[in-house]
Amino acid sequence: MIQFGKAIYSILTGSTGITKYVNTNIFPLVIPENTTLPCIVYQKAMQTENSKDGFYLSDFQVSISIISENYAESIAISQEIFNVFNNYHATVENYEILESILVNTDETYANNSVIQLLIFDCKVIK
Repeated sequence: MIQFGKAIYSILTGSTGITKYVNTNIFPLVIPENTTLPCIVYQKAMQTENSKDGFYLSDFQVSISIISENYAESIAISQEIFNVFNNYHATVENYEILESILVNTDETYANNSVIQLLIFDCKVIK
């Protein structure tokens, strides 16, 4: 379950609706120096329950931040992420995502950039 970030990255980069805005500017935790905007940064938090049959059911909270110099663009990218990630269920990178639900949003402005935050709760089996 430690490498669930690979699945998040695969989902985000697998959507042309998302990559048409950010290309490959999708990063875990930190934006590298000299990255052009817009970009996406994601992180995860996890709680795991072990079952008797050897499967692991994990509850992930996935936070996805969209950083842009333009408010309308940040909203458009947020909508694309919502379209892909909300109610998502599939097997990605050997993780079976049972459900993914948007549970919170926030927006702010810092360093001449608009930041949209989307938080999803995901149930995952490995």
